[in-house]
Amino acid sequence: MVDIKFKIILIVFFSLVILTISIPEAEALIVSSGGSCGPYTCQCRNIFGVVACRATCNSSSCGARCKCGFLESKCEVLWCSQPYHTCINDVHYFNPQCSSISWASGIRCGYTQREPCTDYWTDNYRCSGSYLQRLYIERICGRSACIDYETWKNYDYCGSDYCGSWSSNYCKDNDVYHNRTCHDRGCSSRSCYDNVYTQEEKVEECDNSSWTDEYRCSGDWRQRKWINRGCSAGSCYATEEWKNYQDCKATCFPSVLGQGCQGGTYICKDGTCGFPLQSCSPPLYTSSGVVCECNIEQGTIIKACNGLGACLNVEEKCDVDCGADLFCQGLKPEDEYPGDPSKICCKGEEVPLPLPKWYELGP
Repeated sequence: MVDIKFKIILIVFFSLVILTISIPEAEALIVSSGGSCGPYTCQCRNIFGVVACRATCNSSSCGARCKCGFLESKCEVLWCSQPYHTCINDVHYFNPQCSSISWASGIRCGYTQREPCTDYWTDNYRCSGSYLQRLYIERICGRSACIDYETWKNYDYCGSDYCGSWSSNYCKDNDVYHNRTCHDRGCSSRSCYDNVYTQEEKVEECDNSSWTDEYRCSGDWRQRKWINRGCSAGSCYATEEWKNYQDCKATCFPSVLGQGCQGGTYICKDGTCGFPLQSCSPPLYTSSGVVCECNIEQGTIIKACNGLGACLNVEEKCDVDCGADLFCQGLKPEDEYPGDPSKICCKGEEVPLPLPKWYELGP
């Protein structure tokens, strides 16, 4: 009976050996839970059910694989060989992990985290001359992380001061002006500024209206030239106009005022109000000494009747009939005014102030 049992055992044993040799696909292959990676534990048992080998991977960066067959057991742990950090095209890759494992190709690993080292602008600004600068971060991928390099770069040109073209001329305060728009540009307080203002400039002074020293006669009127000055349509103008300045016939000789000015009124001649020349006749109206010609500007007598009907030259003296002040009667032109040394004859004008030496004109 014992021999029979022993024979049966031998038959079964050799049958298993033959089966193992003839069918190699029957060997058990355990690769970290079907080809994935750790953490995982795999093991092989021999034909007697005893654990022959065991492999344990406790990290996601490794994988365990066990190959179990007849009279064969092989268990091992494969680790990812990549460095923990790497740089590829300015991208920082890190944290390598097992992606798959097999007996044919071994372990495959890949990086599970990536950080693009991309340059970027910050929100920090500053001024540098006429430029607004902005802080720029340049990233170069380093061995273990992205490395930041700070650089201030010109971000915006704020421009320089300038003015536009002058406007057309226009009138203001009776003079000619023009203006233009100007820009005060620059950088301040971390921003560009552009202050706009108007610049105005006087182009020409048109002066005021005034009299000239030109005279003429128009009938019995003494006329004087008047210049009208001003600004119109952006330009100065000056127009001439003759204006009545003095009515000669409205003034009588002082000596004939009581006679109703018959034959004794002024007339206009050569732009000046003057006395008409008298013939000194008839004798009853032309007694000796009666004025027949005057220097009106000076107020002096030039000619007088001689009592015989003739008009003769006389010494030039102040005469009230020629417009002199009564107090200067008979005095010479520029004699001191009686009782008032600040005036002179014949008409009581103010004494002209002496000019300083540096105003004196040479002969």
